[in-house]
Amino acid sequence: MQPVVSVVIPTYNRADLLRLTLESLVAQTAPRDDFEVIVSDDGSDDGTAELVRSFRTRLRLKYTFQEDLGFRAAAARNAGAAHADAPVLAFLDTGVLAGPELVRTYRRSTAPGRCVLGYTHGSASEASTPGLAQALRTMSAQDVRDRYSAEASFQDARETLPAEADADLGRYALPWTRFWSLNFAVFAADFWSVGGFDEEFCGWGMEDLEFGYRLHHRGTSLRMSRLAWAIETPHERSSEANRASNERNIRRFLTKHRDPVLELYWAWALDDYTWSLDDEWLAVHEWADASRDLSVDEEIDSALRDLPAGHVAAILGCGRWRPDPAHPHHAFDFDDFYVDHHATNSGCPSGHPARRALGIRTPLPGVSVDRVVITSRLRGLWKAHGQRILGEANRIGCSVWHPPDWETPPGVGVG
Repeated sequence: MQPVVSVVIPTYNRADLLRLTLESLVAQTAPRDDFEVIVSDDGSDDGTAELVRSFRTRLRLKYTFQEDLGFRAAAARNAGAAHADAPVLAFLDTGVLAGPELVRTYRRSTAPGRCVLGYTHGSASEASTPGLAQALRTMSAQDVRDRYSAEASFQDARETLPAEADADLGRYALPWTRFWSLNFAVFAADFWSVGGFDEEFCGWGMEDLEFGYRLHHRGTSLRMSRLAWAIETPHERSSEANRASNERNIRRFLTKHRDPVLELYWAWALDDYTWSLDDEWLAVHEWADASRDLSVDEEIDSALRDLPAGHVAAILGCGRWRPDPAHPHHAFDFDDFYVDHHATNSGCPSGHPARRALGIRTPLPGVSVDRVVITSRLRGLWKAHGQRILGEANRIGCSVWHPPDWETPPGVGVG
């Protein structure tokens, strides 16, 4: 009989935690023939293979192994998914204990075009719930949940969910920012339609958000389910190493997609997630609407008037500006209306389309242009993000111009 759900568990040298995850799957209320479990090993040498073999009489089980070439969770998840026989793929991280109804819930709630994220207890903060680790080794997942349900540190970190069991994340401006790979399910056809996880993401962080970003932009809806709950076992984290890896992968994410929202995400991460990314992105859209008819042509021409012919300029907030052929340039705007205008308007010189960017982080290398012009089209972003925009302008340019009535954000000098 073909299984309906394939549960994929990436793992690396965590045999003790893997045992807890497998035990929680043995305790599922779904019939054993309804689901298979695929352990995808990222090169363990701690007896993981032997542990998996010990569960073969208790679970419908597969095991796949890849050489240890560093932290390759994305590749491990893809390898597990490639061995799956079920139409629904469910992913659990090692050390995540499935609630007894998890498989049954994913079978019922996952559908073509709909990805379900399971509520995961114990992920609310770096501080673990006192006694949780020991309780998970001696009690059932259900009993642990009943005991700790009132503890703040035991809740899902993403935020307090509505009371309903199945919450549509489409009400958020950026639903993919809630996408964590430790507990979710998706139709296999949807998974492969976007190419699975991007295996260029190595080390800790971002490969799950980037996958969620692609799913969302393809039109797959993201929902969160309290019924597909699980518990994350407390475990040691290398915070400094994880932070450094996360920053590298955020830059990789931005390089791959070149979306202004990812520039905001980069700034949000550098600010330790201390403001609302959704609110800031909505503010960008509001400013785009308010400034759509703002012409900056005269402003740009004035800023470039004394720039010698042949010197390269970068324009942040180009609007409809048509470049002077005397000045090689890079033009950017955060409003898709103007990016599309440059790409399709016959009056725009061939080979000089504007690119999408806020100016917080551009694709240009350091000190690669002679002058950066920050136009009044960025005025509405200046109070919140002017420091980073000006810092980026100084990174890429030998000189920087912005409207003379603008105050320089504190902590950043003008080149």
